[in-house]
Amino acid sequence: MIHIKVVNLSLYKKVYSPIRLKKIAEKILDGEGFQKKDYELSLVFCDDEFIQNLNKIYRKKNKPTDVLSFSVPENFPLGEVHCLGEIVISLETIFNKYLDNPEKAKQEIYLLFCHALLHLLGYVHDTVPQRKEMMEKQAKYLDVDIESAWIKYPKKIEKKGR
Repeated sequence: MIHIKVVNLSLYKKVYSPIRLKKIAEKILDGEGFQKKDYELSLVFCDDEFIQNLNKIYRKKNKPTDVLSFSVPENFPLGEVHCLGEIVISLETIFNKYLDNPEKAKQEIYLLFCHALLHLLGYVHDTVPQRKEMMEKQAKYLDVDIESAWIKYPKKIEKKGR
């Protein structure tokens, strides 16, 4: 079983379902073989300024990002409960990306949550095979097709020189 402590510091309220977040987390934990203990996870929804400060401190990148995850050593035990870590998601970044499509923004919240939880469980996407594995897991746990299971960032437009 998992208990998710949610704190919403953003201006966006009631844009996610705590029940859906819990179901996603339970499906991931079960699928990854973590069903024998009680787990706790902290989830913070914030604005761009908040996540930019964290990104600057912990990743040395002075810009907002959509999601960060912070693990705890060895699923830090709090008595009978094991703490998995903390996930921070900027709702401002998500809703700015999907201004005209609030439903797509909600889907992105669940995708980022799934993505960050997989990171807390040890998954990375530094290589093509690792990225493929994470995409497949995200598709499986979110019940979506593989193309919908990866965070898509707008392509950067490069300025042509003279």
